[in-house]
Amino acid sequence: MLLTNRGAIKREFTQNIEVSRRPAKGKLFLKNVKTNPYQFVGISSQNVFHLKDYLTFRIVTAKSVLTIPASDLKPDKFEHGAPYLEKDVVPLELYCDEQHRDEIDRIMTKLARDRMAEPEQPDLTPETLPAPVEPESGNVMLELEKIINTHAAEVAEDEEREAEEKEKIIQQTLF
Repeated sequence: MLLTNRGAIKREFTQNIEVSRRPAKGKLFLKNVKTNPYQFVGISSQNVFHLKDYLTFRIVTAKSVLTIPASDLKPDKFEHGAPYLEKDVVPLELYCDEQHRDEIDRIMTKLARDRMAEPEQPDLTPETLPAPVEPESGNVMLELEKIINTHAAEVAEDEEREAEEKEKIIQQTLF
């Protein structure tokens, strides 16, 4: 969850945030605006989709605090996030409050366990592997030449078809 200086919350998956070195070009999350540019003023890293019943977000401003249950978050249909504050209100910070911490831990442990569980792979022992297919002639180079010649013939046919189509187009435009 990213809070902008204009009171909008933008949701982004942590996997979409690339980590790279200094000379690499990064991903632009907010559009550059010369007058009153967008900036991030707060960030919170939570699994909102799985924990929406247990999280509450607070946007702190100079005069008030706006409380938003995670289940009431608006979808991000705007480029700069979903707006939550009026234009003249400037947000200062974003906080995330967790209720029922033991339930959150149980859900996150289950998610981690599900991600770490790998699908069963078939037993790849030498006895279970299929036998390699040998070319009939026994000469690998001869087989490769056949493949290359077949591909060259297909390319030549494609070039001939394209030339005929271009000639038809020229004849149609002349007549």
